[in-house]
Amino acid sequence: MSLGGAMNSGISGLRSFSSAMGVIGNNLANSNTAGFKASRTLFSDLIPDTVSGSGGTSQVGRGSGLSTVDDIFTQGSIESTSSSLDLAIEGTGFFMVRNPDAQASSFTRSGAFRLNEEGYMVNPEGYVAQGYEHIGGGEFQDLAGDIQINTRSSVPGEASSMVELTTNLNANTDTNKAATPGRAGIDLAGVDLSTGPLDGVNVFVDGTELQDVDFTSLPAGGWGDITTAEELATVLNSASNLSASYDDVANMLTLSTEAGDTLGFNSSDPLVDGTGGAVGELESHYNGTGWDINNPVASSDFATTSEVYDSLGNTHLITTYFRKTALNQWEYNQVVAGSELDMNEGDFSVEDISLDSENQIDQVRVGTGSVGFDDSGLLNTINGQTQQDMGSAWPEVSIAEDKLVWDNGSSQGDPLGYTLNLTQFATESRVVTQQSDGYSSGYLNDISVDKEGVVTGTYSNGESRSLARLALGKFANENGLEKLGNNLYSPTRESGPADIGTPGAGFGRIFSNSLEQSTVDIAEEFTRMITTQRSFQANSKTITTTDEMLAEVINIKR
Repeated sequence: MSLGGAMNSGISGLRSFSSAMGVIGNNLANSNTAGFKASRTLFSDLIPDTVSGSGGTSQVGRGSGLSTVDDIFTQGSIESTSSSLDLAIEGTGFFMVRNPDAQASSFTRSGAFRLNEEGYMVNPEGYVAQGYEHIGGGEFQDLAGDIQINTRSSVPGEASSMVELTTNLNANTDTNKAATPGRAGIDLAGVDLSTGPLDGVNVFVDGTELQDVDFTSLPAGGWGDITTAEELATVLNSASNLSASYDDVANMLTLSTEAGDTLGFNSSDPLVDGTGGAVGELESHYNGTGWDINNPVASSDFATTSEVYDSLGNTHLITTYFRKTALNQWEYNQVVAGSELDMNEGDFSVEDISLDSENQIDQVRVGTGSVGFDDSGLLNTINGQTQQDMGSAWPEVSIAEDKLVWDNGSSQGDPLGYTLNLTQFATESRVVTQQSDGYSSGYLNDISVDKEGVVTGTYSNGESRSLARLALGKFANENGLEKLGNNLYSPTRESGPADIGTPGAGFGRIFSNSLEQSTVDIAEEFTRMITTQRSFQANSKTITTTDEMLAEVINIKR
């Protein structure tokens, strides 16, 4: 090998280690690039020269050359971020993206996605993430395409079909609850008792209209001459268990009774005017003989209200009143405000309806039944049937759909089922848990991605919907991929075609609110930089030394 060959060997080393330093510099420049994979430089020796000597022929190397620059596809560390569309892959695979100006797909480990103005899920360079559109029932399309989210989407309301009540009813509750002390008033505004009949006098109990009582007779005998409201109060105070008072400011005559008594008089002892003629009977709403739609609270021992939804997503309240009727026996009555029902369509009896002070429908009973308990306080009958009669589990009781015809044009659709998980223990009556299905309408609030790559929309009503699923690609030879810049790779013949799938099935899993960091190890790169520098210096020394040797050869002529 000549001195010229030695110099060329040194030059080849300079070239090789210059390339190595370029790789190191590129690694360091991308030490904070999300999804970047560090590269390494591999060298190979050049084909040697053959020389002859006394001992035979030998080979003398001619330097080194760059063999390959490999990307090291190891897992990068995962860093948390504040964006739900920042995604990281743990394990095998690349995000599949498409250039909006071309049909070819590219691949990347950088999952910094966002939604553009059209709702497409894109990376910072505008490449569209690829995935599978949700088609309902947990199923997705078979072919991958652009992931586009309708950011103005909404979900309609859904009518409730089930209410579940887990409730304890106090075992120490007295049976056949007596009436609470009643208060009644006769509105005498604008009425002169001395001038003639008193028609259409309203009687109130606790501010709720009880009935209309007609005073049709003039004062004469019986209770004596009554010409004023004050006189009427004086006479009524002489009745057993009855007291009366008159408020001349409010022009209201108020009657009070003791618990269990009614505001009424039989035909032999009627409430009469001064002429001896009957002026009508005053009746209490509730006299202690059963549950009363006109006074549901006073005639019940416990009540709880459930919120349900109609098909338009509107909420309605259904109150369930419980009343103890006998030892270990209770009845329940379910009530809805009459203003929420279309009474022309519903199927009700007179006993199911109460009226307010203006003779408008106030409350409507939509369901009723009975429950019984054993001596341990456990439920053993519903509407007279035992669990054995019904099967292995207690079925739902239900409110028929013709009882829940809402007045807003919505539809209940099916009967509203009630699951009654009741106990009767010697503790206070209380609701343990209460829940119902159905929901109101809602608008898209947020987007998230789970570990299987399913893109889920969360709506303002608390509901969530699967919208799409991310597609991932993997390759038989990742080092055969071609770098395109912008953290993108393109398949080549050396890499083989992409195997497309979804996270979790032979691919890595997805971390949301996360980005995969660069795999560059700065300390390792600095170490390589030092060794590369020393190698470069050594090769330059080969050149300078060879130059000095050539100079000596030239000096021989002198």
